[in-house]
Amino acid sequence: MAHNSRKQQITNIVAAVIVILAVATGIYAAAPLHKGHEAIYLTCTVITAALLTLLGLYLLNHRLQALMDHRPQNLQDELKARSEAEYELHIQAKLLEDEIAVRQKAEEELHLAKKLAESVNQAKSFFLTNMSHELRTPLNGVIGMAQLLALTGMTEEQQDLLETLQLSANSLLGLINNILDITRIETEQLQISEQEYSLRACIKETVMLQQPHLAEKGLWFKLQLPDDVPDILTGDRVRISQILANLLSNAIKFTDQGGITITACIKEQYGAPLLLDLAVTDTGIGIEQEKQAYIFDLFTQADETLTRRHGGIGIGLALSSKLAELIGGTITVESEVNKGSTFHLLLPCTQAS
Repeated sequence: MAHNSRKQQITNIVAAVIVILAVATGIYAAAPLHKGHEAIYLTCTVITAALLTLLGLYLLNHRLQALMDHRPQNLQDELKARSEAEYELHIQAKLLEDEIAVRQKAEEELHLAKKLAESVNQAKSFFLTNMSHELRTPLNGVIGMAQLLALTGMTEEQQDLLETLQLSANSLLGLINNILDITRIETEQLQISEQEYSLRACIKETVMLQQPHLAEKGLWFKLQLPDDVPDILTGDRVRISQILANLLSNAIKFTDQGGITITACIKEQYGAPLLLDLAVTDTGIGIEQEKQAYIFDLFTQADETLTRRHGGIGIGLALSSKLAELIGGTITVESEVNKGSTFHLLLPCTQAS
């Protein structure tokens, strides 16, 4: 290290001598010579060049020293900035790791919750299916015994009681069948069949089953089937009849005065398949506009206070909507409070050849 410093000093001295000679030579060559005074002039020139060179070297050395003094501070500032940046990066990496761990834990919990929900749903479906079958067995016995009892001699009062018993049993059987169908739809076990059927016969048979309820409440009924509506169609007659029965039963339930109208029309006559519109209109209590959006949800009714009065647990419309989707259709509603409601079953259908 000392050898390098000594070598550097010698190099600086040689460089200074060369600079002095160069400057002196330049001044001497540039200035005019006076005879008899060349030695004096040359001496002054060398002294002047030496002074200028020393002054330049001093200024240069001062500048270099200032730069050398300032450079360590810059390096320290840069090192400090880099250290702070590395620390901040470390903190951000730690936060990112924590966030990833939290998200992974949340995903695991969500996955477990989903598996638990699926397991609970399967257990619920299994329970409802088994209970529906178990309940239907004794209920069919009650209905059968009531039918046999109707063949015996009874007083008028006994006949009235028996009719009430039969209506209640059939209503309960329909409720159990609806629950079973809901379970089958949720587990994708409900089968849809395609067969030829008579639309007019399907509607009339459905209405005939509801005639006792219409008569009990003193409601009139109208059926509007224009001639341009084809009669023999291809589709699932059982499910269409089930949807109409639910819509008609719902209309009767919430109508105390007036009556019910079923109208059939073709919305799109051209092309295949045809778009059939089966509308069930009542003069009942109606549905508020803000409540129409969720009346097709399972176990939901527009007004819970009316449930105690009219009965029902909110299965009919939900089941009808799901059945309509399964056969490729939709159900919409138009309603006004205290003026009635119209439920439209829009169903694509094919006219039988």
